[in-house]
Parts: sequence; C-alpha cells; structure tokens
Amino acid sequence: MGNIKDVIEFLRLQRRYEEAEKKLQEPTDVQLSYLEEDGSYSADKIIFETDFIKFKRIVQILEDNHAEIIYLYETPTERKYFVKTPDGKLCNLLDQSLETLSTSGMAEFPIEFKYNAYIYDTEKNRIVILSETLKEVVVFPDTIYYSPDGEFLKDVDNDNYQYQFSDHTTFFAKVIKFLFVDAKKVVYDSDKKLNFRKAELPGKMRLIPFMDTDLAHKTFILKYAYDYKDYRPKLRLPDEECAIILKFNSVGALLSFLNETLFSQGFDIETSDNQSRDPFREQFKSQIIRKVEENVKTDVKLYYRDMMEILYYLPESVAVAISNDVLWMLVEEGMKRDSLTNKLKLAEEDIYIKLLEIILQKEGQETVFIERLSQKILDGKKYASVLEYLYDRIHGDNVVKFVNLVNRTWKKTRFIIPDTEKNPEYQSTDGPLILPYESEKWFGFYFSNATASFETNQKKERVLQIAYDTGKYKTEMRPGLKTDKLVATQVEIVDYFWYHPFYPIYIKNLGKQETELKLDAIIPAFMLKANHDKQFWNNVVTGAEYALDVATTLSGVGNIAKFRYLSKLGKAGSLIAKVKLAVGIVEVTSGSVNALLKISELRDSELGRAISEYLFWLELLSLSGELTVAIKGGLKRSARKLVEKEEDLIQFEKSLDEVAIEKNGVERKLAQDEKDEILDELEDFAELSEEAGGSRPKRKTRGKPEDQLSSIGRNIPPLTPAEVQKVLKWQNYRNTFLKKWRELDFSHHMQDLERKLEKARNSIKKNLTPDDLAAVIKENRGEQILDPHGVPYDHLWENRQAQISVTNAIKALKSQMSRNPANYDEFKELLRDLSNLKEEVNNTITK
Repeated sequence: MGNIKDVIEFLRLQRRYEEAEKKLQEPTDVQLSYLEEDGSYSADKIIFETDFIKFKRIVQILEDNHAEIIYLYETPTERKYFVKTPDGKLCNLLDQSLETLSTSGMAEFPIEFKYNAYIYDTEKNRIVILSETLKEVVVFPDTIYYSPDGEFLKDVDNDNYQYQFSDHTTFFAKVIKFLFVDAKKVVYDSDKKLNFRKAELPGKMRLIPFMDTDLAHKTFILKYAYDYKDYRPKLRLPDEECAIILKFNSVGALLSFLNETLFSQGFDIETSDNQSRDPFREQFKSQIIRKVEENVKTDVKLYYRDMMEILYYLPESVAVAISNDVLWMLVEEGMKRDSLTNKLKLAEEDIYIKLLEIILQKEGQETVFIERLSQKILDGKKYASVLEYLYDRIHGDNVVKFVNLVNRTWKKTRFIIPDTEKNPEYQSTDGPLILPYESEKWFGFYFSNATASFETNQKKERVLQIAYDTGKYKTEMRPGLKTDKLVATQVEIVDYFWYHPFYPIYIKNLGKQETELKLDAIIPAFMLKANHDKQFWNNVVTGAEYALDVATTLSGVGNIAKFRYLSKLGKAGSLIAKVKLAVGIVEVTSGSVNALLKISELRDSELGRAISEYLFWLELLSLSGELTVAIKGGLKRSARKLVEKEEDLIQFEKSLDEVAIEKNGVERKLAQDEKDEILDELEDFAELSEEAGGSRPKRKTRGKPEDQLSSIGRNIPPLTPAEVQKVLKWQNYRNTFLKKWRELDFSHHMQDLERKLEKARNSIKKNLTPDDLAAVIKENRGEQILDPHGVPYDHLWENRQAQISVTNAIKALKSQMSRNPANYDEFKELLRDLSNLKEEVNNTITK
C-alpha cells in the first residue's frame, strides 16, 4: 500500500518543472569577457574548473586588498595588472609582487562584479570576467497525463489514509498526548484522515482541482477532473468526470494539502494571466475566505478560535485576501481574551504574530498599526499602551519577531519625525534626541549606560522612563561600610528621561561599542527597552535574528562619518536616491553626499550642524526609501539654512572650496561643475530654484556629457550583441536630440505646454538613458535589476511613464499648433523629433 505523499508529489504544480530543470544538460563551456574591451571567448568548462595554473584565481588578492579598481600598465612589449594595497603600493595580480609606481597614465577599471568573477588567464596574460550562463526556462500547462498505474499512483489504493501534516497544536500538546492518551489514538488522528479514490480510466487530467467545501457541515472535498475539449467549469462536478477524488476530515488537512500542491508552488490566489485557474480562485474565496469573514463579522467571540486555526494553515500570500476589517477584529478580540500564549490545542501566540504580519503585508496599514499600538488599553488596574500590553504577553522567539515587526513598520510612518505638532503623542517626551549610548561585553555579559522600563509619569501616562548613567559623580554623605556614621561618598549622577515609546532616538557613537546587537541610527525609544531586557538579549545573541545598520548622529560634532549608511552608499559610487519634486526627478548622488560629509568633518560650527541636519534627513530618506511629507519638509528647512540667505550661501560656497576628495589615488579639489551640482541640488530641495517656483537659475546647465551605455548596463546581466547595437543606436539618437534641444525655452507660451515639454525632457534625460533601455530589454525577458538595498527596480513601469510624458508633450504641441497657426513653424521641427524619438524607443525595446 502506497503513501499519500506519492499523491501529493504527483499533483504538485512545480514537480515537472523541477524534474526538467535537473535534466537540462550542463553547459560544456564557460564564457569569458576581456576586462579592457568588448571581446569575449569560450573555454572548456572542465579545464576552467581544474587547471588553476592557466586560469589563475585572484579572488583572495582582491579581498585581501579591498580592491576597488584594477590598474592596467601596458607598453608595446608588456602588460601588467595591479591593485592598490592598503599602504598605497601596487600588487601585481600575476605574481603578487609589490611595486611602487604612479597610477597616472594607467588605465583604470572599477570592480563592478563580485571578486570571484575576475580570473587571470595566464596563457593570454589577460584579466577576464566570468559570465553566468542563463538556464533554459521550461513551462508546463496545468494539465497532466493521468494513469492509475503510473509511477506515483500505482501503489496507492482506493482507501483511507493518515495524512501527516504540521497542525495548529503545540509540540508540548503532542508530548502530553503521547504520554497520557491511548497509543492507538496517537497513531490514528481522525482530523488527519483522508479518503483517496482514483478512476480506472487513463487520460489527460486538470491539476487545478474543483473544490467542494462546506465549513458548517465539515465537508472538505477536492476533485481532479479529466480535461477534454470544450471543458467548461460547472457549479457541480459529477464523480464520474473525475480522475482523482480526495475527501478530508478537517479544514486543516484540506488547507495543508493545498499548500503542498498549489500555494507553495507559485499559485497566486489573487490574479494571473492564466484564466483557467479563475474557477478555483472563486471557489476558494467563496467557500473559505468569504465564509470565515461572514462568521467573524457575525460573532467574532464565537468564531475567533476557528479563524485563528484557519490562519495557521493559510500562507500569508493567501491570507492577504481576507479583508482588513476582519483581520483587525481578530487583533482586538485576541487582546480582549488576554490569552496570547501557546496552548496545548492552539499555538495562539505564534498565530497572533502571523496575524500582525498579514496585516502589514497590505499597503497603507503601517500608520494605522503604530497608531493602534500607541493607544491605551486597560491592563489590570492601570491603562497601558497596546504596545506594552502585547510586549508583556509575548514570549521566546516571538519577542524577536514582534520587536522587528514593530521597528520595521515604525520607519514607514509619521512617528519617525520628532515633531510634537505632527505627532502630539510626543508632548510628554522630555529626553534628548541624541543619546550617547554605550555598551560593552565582558565574559559574555553586556553592560550599558542606559536602562529603560515602562513607568507612570506625573500625568498618569504609561510611557518609557530611561535612566542614563552620565559618567559624572557627585559627593553625598552616606553611611560607611564599617560604621553607621555618614561619610563623604562618590555617587554617579543618573539622569532620568521620559519618552513616548515611539519617539525617535538617535544613537551616538554606537559603532565603537562592543555589542552583538546592531542598531539603526534612528530607533524608536521602545527599542532600548527591548535591548535592555535579558530575554531579548538572549534571543538576539542566540538567534541572530535582529541585524540593522549602525549609523548616524545629528550632532555635527567630531566624526560625522557615522552617517554610515550614506557613507557606505557614497563609497560604492551609488545613486543615493531619486526624489520626485516639482522640478522633476532630483538625483541625490554619491558625489554630493561625499562632499557634504567632508565639509561636516572640518569644523564644529553652525555650518557643520546645518550640514549635519541636512544629512540627517537624507539618512532618513535613504533608510525609509520614500519621500514622505515630513522628510520633504525637513529637507526643505535644512537646505534653506545652507543656501537661502546670501551670507549663508557665501559661507557654504567657501566651504566647498576647502573640500579635498580622492579619486584614483590622487587628492584634488572639487571641480566647478561638481560644486554647481551640489548647490543646484540644495536649491531644488529648498524650493529656491526656478524649476521649483523660486527665482534662482540653474548653475549647471552646460558642459555635462549625456549618459552613455555603461559597463553595468552592457554586462549585468549581459546584453546580446544585437541588443547592444540597438541600445547604442538609441544612445546616438537620444544624445543628438538632447544636444539639439538643450536650450529649449517655451516659457512665453501656454503654461500647460511649457510644463509638459519640461516633463518630457526630464523623462528623456532621467528615465530613457541607454542603461534604462538596456534594463527594459532585460526585464522584458524576465531578468531582475536590483537597487543598492537589494530591491528590484521596475524599469518597465518607468519606461511607460516616460513614454506617457513624451506622448502628452506631442499632444500639447499639436493642440497649440492647431489653435495658433502662427507658432506652426516654431513647433513643427520639435514635434517631428519627439515623434521620431518615441518610435526609436519602441524599436529599441521591442524584439
């Protein structure tokens, strides 16, 4: 007699794809590209993987020297490749010899790939880059050939089976059951009973089942129908039209089976292009999702336990189909019941954490969630915040999950801004923004200079009290150790502060502390409470669940390079952020950030503090990933402190003259166009530039070369030769267009036309670069392009928006030409060029 696992394997949606993938023939060659030119060649895969003399691995040399650039020294008779060592010498990548040479005149190749991608071909005496080979994609239909005597089903008889799946009870409940219940009942669990029936007739079968479920009558049936021509879904499906019929004894068994065969296999309960899956989607929603929603809305107290049980089995990708109202009703009922512990028959605490995670998967719930945690609830004889209430009732590993969940969500809300007007909840906070937190570890024990606890303040509010050891001492008269007499005693001064649990605290000098816990620069005060608790420390240390960047300080004092996140992006030469303002898309570049970091290191002054404040808001922007109203306002205010008043602007311009940057091992001053770029960026954020509604013209309008297809755009992932030619053709057309219309000025015409032309030009410059179109080509074939945070870009969407801007400009031009023939000649040439440009974009990205 076979096992029900064989049936699951047969019905699993991705099984055939996985089997086909294993059978795909491994490539016999590897593709290697020359470092300094576009050429490439193939090498035998076995030789490449075994002959380390011919194909020398240089990954260790690159890692040891933290290499960022490969230098090429080339004469008619020799070629040598070097990287810089930490002490400024040059290390030969072939024999690792050290030489003292000037890099001026050497070709430079920034390291853009992982170190292990760089190989030294010693026979050719060339550095080459290993390209990854894309796998062939195999797609299967939602039908399969069924035979009762097939590989997976031949040993499975028509009978009842025990379907072993992870249920909603706890491990402790299973132990108790084993110790104190009849052994036969342990082996045979009626909830896990499954009745299997297979038909004798072979044929093509549908892998997406017909669902016949009634929660009230505990009927749980899946039917797998034969697939025949002109098949149409019905309200009922006779048994004789089915190849396989499965009957379950519990909703948990049904949902577990669907998880294994469908939901974990890429099946989307919401939508897809495959309309043949829609009947099952509707059956599942009407028979499970809508039914449980109706039950909860009718009597949440009665159906709470049933719903939590169902949530245990639903994957989050499916559970998000449940309405927000129902999910929040469950949250509230869980608090009313005051029973958030894992019980013998229901792992309620685990499911409650999952419930919160499901809510936060839905867009726009972050602020609602933090606001609810800030509200009060009766806890015994005191009113506590919901945050404190839940924190006191969650245990073990779930503490880590809950704390991370709250902290991650908090970053996306208004609560990250320390403004009592925007956040009146913060009225009672009297603690500083910047806390010089210190922590060290001795013999496995952590010691810190700040402790936090929930206490009741003079206004009868339950908030956080933080006790901060100042490191200063005062003399008090206290009883001596060996006498009752009072003696002068040195006592450490401790400052006490009140904080709303979500008030932002900026940790100073945290990077120097000995701690396993890495904190973000900006954290809710509640995190200090969580950090302090021994239980949380133990969870963090053993589970390594909580890891965030150590970052910045707002003080402007000393080493402002503690803006770690901005510093890291700056060193990587990354685009820090693309910000949509009234002026269009403003790009915050690594060059401008690095220069500002340099200035803020020069002095402890009003200017240094003003720059630090501006960097702080950039830090918030880079961490949160979105420009909220509050962050936009902070950038505007802080930028104006630097450039609004003439005397401040002059002082800031002088400070730019003092900045020395290092590039390619050579220290130099900022070029004028680099300084202009920084000033233009600040005036955009300050809304002082003409484009932002102010009166100041752009400084940097000429002399900047247009974007070219970069090595990253060409090679990560690689374009085909034909695709490269198409993108280069677009590059030539785009750059010619931009050069021709660089001085475009229709400000004397209608405002709507001017706005649409400006928007189109910005889109062409910012979102239709050669690299952008290269990315569209790659995304069209299924590739992903990741930003510095590891999040996929959506160049397809950006391209559509950019084309819409161009189309709107074309329509506005035609409208103006028809209404005012006097302007016909002025607009005719631009209209033709814009129309040709749009056609060229589509020719480039279309196969």
